[in-house]
Amino acid sequence: MEKLDLLPDNGLERIFRRLDIIVEKIHQHAVEPLLSRDIERRTGGTGPSFNLTDDYILKRMIILIAFSQQVRSSLIDEIIEAGVFERVFASYSPADVAMLDPEDLKRMYWDNPSKPRERLAPLRFPIKLNSMVDSAKSLLKIASQHSSFMHFIERQRFPIKADSLNNQRLFWESFDNTRGYLVDIGFPFFAEFTSLCHLLSDLGFDCAKPDSIVMGVAERLGIIGATTKKGQRPLKERKKVVQIMQMYSAHKNIKTPVVDLYFLIYGGQTDARKFVDQAFYSLSL
Repeated sequence: MEKLDLLPDNGLERIFRRLDIIVEKIHQHAVEPLLSRDIERRTGGTGPSFNLTDDYILKRMIILIAFSQQVRSSLIDEIIEAGVFERVFASYSPADVAMLDPEDLKRMYWDNPSKPRERLAPLRFPIKLNSMVDSAKSLLKIASQHSSFMHFIERQRFPIKADSLNNQRLFWESFDNTRGYLVDIGFPFFAEFTSLCHLLSDLGFDCAKPDSIVMGVAERLGIIGATTKKGQRPLKERKKVVQIMQMYSAHKNIKTPVVDLYFLIYGGQTDARKFVDQAFYSLSL
């Protein structure tokens, strides 16, 4: 893996000073208690629980897949709140979901006028149904070898916090081992770098999802160079951005998912804009 001295010391200091200013302005323009509650949620107590059931893991995977690829998140929220996923995906039982046919799901629920309460068209891409069903199949495969997904993750020995250079090195060693295994067994969606980052962050690990908003902020901060190319940034750049976010979180003694929130707010992500007043976006930062 790359060395963790990813930028010259003066480069890190400049980026950290700029982030300090951004964070200060976010809190000055915060909409409370919304911002404090989300920071508390992302802080996540003592860290991940390794007793989470595979039903819960499948639920989180289905939800994360649903929110991917620039969907209208408010529509996905409505689907979740209405219990649509729970009804369509057999209460998230991996054994039951693994038996579903994605084509049948598409035919019955995508945009069927006879089932308006189970409409899945807001997912945008029907291929997501394949990823959801195949995730259940892969969870069963992992359970047959490791008893459960979280028991497998526990054996990878991720540090609870990436609060030192040594723990950051350990984190990425564990990450690479985990991703290598998921690739080997053909795990859909979450064997991809960005999606695995998102899953680990969601489960309480010190990680962040390097999505298009976060990468755009990283470019503005000078963490990565400018590009005119469309599409996803190279893996090396995405990894570098998460590592810098971990380093800043250690510097400020906060969790990396909280740094992720600051990036999303500064980058103007639709859902994150609610955490600050509109005057924030007229500032020159």
